Amino acid sequence: MDFIIDFHDYLIDNDQIMVKELAIISLQSDTNVFETTKIYGIPWDLGYTKTDLLYSILNKLFRKAQCIFVANERAKRRLIEIIGNTNIPIIPFNDNFGTLFKYRTSTGCLHHENREKNNCAYDNIKELAIVSLQPNSNGEFIDSHYVFKPPYSWEQLPKKYRDDYLYRYEVYGIPWQLGHTLAKSQESILMKHLYQARRVFVCESKTKHLLLQIIELSITSLKPIKSSTNDKPSKPSEPSKYVKYKEGHYVFKPPCTWEELSERLQQYYKVDEENSKIKWEEGEYEASSQRQILNDWIKNADRVFVIDENIKNKLKKIVTINKPIICLNENLNVLFEYSTGAKCGWHYDPDESICTKKNAIRIRDFLNKRKHVVKDFDNKQRSKKK
Repeated sequence: MDFIIDFHDYLIDNDQIMVKELAIISLQSDTNVFETTKIYGIPWDLGYTKTDLLYSILNKLFRKAQCIFVANERAKRRLIEIIGNTNIPIIPFNDNFGTLFKYRTSTGCLHHENREKNNCAYDNIKELAIVSLQPNSNGEFIDSHYVFKPPYSWEQLPKKYRDDYLYRYEVYGIPWQLGHTLAKSQESILMKHLYQARRVFVCESKTKHLLLQIIELSITSLKPIKSSTNDKPSKPSEPSKYVKYKEGHYVFKPPCTWEELSERLQQYYKVDEENSKIKWEEGEYEASSQRQILNDWIKNADRVFVIDENIKNKLKKIVTINKPIICLNENLNVLFEYSTGAKCGWHYDPDESICTKKNAIRIRDFLNKRKHVVKDFDNKQRSKKK
């Protein structure tokens, strides 16, 4: 697998290189327009929203979201490929809710050529919204309701506890002595359901804390019970290495305050900011994680493409690389011209900024169109070894 890397950097004490914005994408492409057209029935040239706006639309949505639900693992992977890595949970229905979501094969949407056979994304999310309001496991609805018998008589309760129950009685209206399930079984009943759960939804944080007090352990430490001999455990589908390492875009928080930088280093960052238009204090990843992030990508690389020797040398100072690093300007004799206009939301002046992700995509587009350039370079390298 070949990766393209570009970044904006600055210096801190001891001339240590710190990355502000980093973009890494895979050189390979696997889109299939014609198969998509058969299912959705939307002609290639139709549309009323510019493709350039896709990233910014999704980026705004993700900034507001606490959780994103999609139909399946494939939809999740595609979304991550578009938006990049995110801390927001993306939950596939089919893999987490035990629900086999079936795409509709008809639609009332006017944008599709054959509305009797085509599938519409808007119809899909309306269907998902309905399914999400119906808790189920393995396709079967769970509707358990318990009223517990009290472990003590009313007279045995201290007065403050009686007052507390009377206050709750005004809300719930269940008399103290009523109940059809023993109170001592509440923990085992809760554990039985929690063992089978992927996620647990409650009304408020107070309910969550009370629930954890009853079962006396964190939800995250629960281990699934062994399935019966009749039930064959389904092996979770793991995304391939290729899919996992398709695109990455990172903006790092600075490791120190602006005042802690020397005047020389402040000027160094201002020069970079003229190009990137990213403010010093902006970022979503800790600066200390830049080396680990780069290592995770590069260990899966066959070759790494960068713009020039300057980027190559800085990259080698940040991480140890034993993979071939190919520079467009020096090795391939390609003069890469920077262009302004960013799609990501980290640049305060997108129209005038140079974005590393846009640079990497432009390099990929060029290399995919001019594959002979890389082949010629490879042939020269082989002849040198001989």
